[in-house]
Amino acid sequence: MLGFLSLALSVVALIIGLFVGAGSMMGVLSSGLTPVSGPTEVAAESGQMYLVYIPEGSATTCTAAGTTPDAAVTVPAQVGSAPLGPNGETYEPVLGVQASESTTITITCTGEDAGYMGPVDAPSAMVPLGIGFLVGTVLGILGLVLIIVGIVRLVRSRRA
Repeated sequence: MLGFLSLALSVVALIIGLFVGAGSMMGVLSSGLTPVSGPTEVAAESGQMYLVYIPEGSATTCTAAGTTPDAAVTVPAQVGSAPLGPNGETYEPVLGVQASESTTITITCTGEDAGYMGPVDAPSAMVPLGIGFLVGTVLGILGLVLIIVGIVRLVRSRRA
């Protein structure tokens, strides 16, 4: 019985972690896009991430860099799009840039209607996901072990 309860709790912990992590990301998404026109400078603290978006299907390209070569790291964009435009237009991510130290990030886009979103504090957004996954995994393993032990004890008690 405890094994099944532990398995159920593992699923609940994983779902809660996913919802809390997604909720923290949705808070950033609800703030909307800040337009990028020409080189746009953004002050960033260590660990903060900015996401750069362009209109879906646009030929716009964007780059980002910190004040020194190692001050900011760009990462490839994730697949997907969202209705982020002022009139519900769909935008897609083109890159993310994370500050590895306090710096000024310069975002430059060729084309029109690009924008950035942030700051996203990547570690704090990922903590709920990590905790949910870790707790879910531990409870799931514990549940499986308890179920196996229970089955073995049941089989042995019937033989005796």
